[in-house]
Amino acid sequence: GDSLVGLTRDNFRVSERYADVNEPDLVDVSAPLALALVVEKSLAMKDYAGDLSSAVERLFALVPAQGLGQLAVLSAGEKPALEGAFGGTRLGTVRAATLQPWGPRWRFDRAVRQAVPLLASRYARRAVVFLGSGRLEPGAFGEFSLFQVARYLANNGVAFYAVHFSPDLAEELSFLAAETGGASCY
Repeated sequence: GDSLVGLTRDNFRVSERYADVNEPDLVDVSAPLALALVVEKSLAMKDYAGDLSSAVERLFALVPAQGLGQLAVLSAGEKPALEGAFGGTRLGTVRAATLQPWGPRWRFDRAVRQAVPLLASRYARRAVVFLGSGRLEPGAFGEFSLFQVARYLANNGVAFYAVHFSPDLAEELSFLAAETGGASCY
């Protein structure tokens, strides 16, 4: 039941009655979607609390009800923490994302690193969705470098999506999305 990451056609030899099959295709059966929402807990995000709750509700609607909810919420505060575990209700998920406290210091790198193990054991398409202002603090990669975070996401088959509430987007967030097969949107 453990998923394997990074397998391509080159990893398999397909044969039929000892004869090789030319150009086999791997068909991706749509697995369910598992999301870890990482919410920026900066003072700048406090102004976007209404937009944040709307975004979380829309993301919750994307996740099918089967499998006891494939959505978790982590806060990227000074001490990143799991605020809402998988299997929560829509209202509980929105509350978890908009919980206080908002503060001047928050840890992006640690929050993303904390989100990946939650997703790694799930049989699903996995993604970290960062909900933030679009800007990063100067020490956003104080403990783990940008490249370490990108490799950690990619090696575990987790795509990174940045949803930003201001028109500006930090280059680092665009880089993470590009390196992991994710995207960003305003």
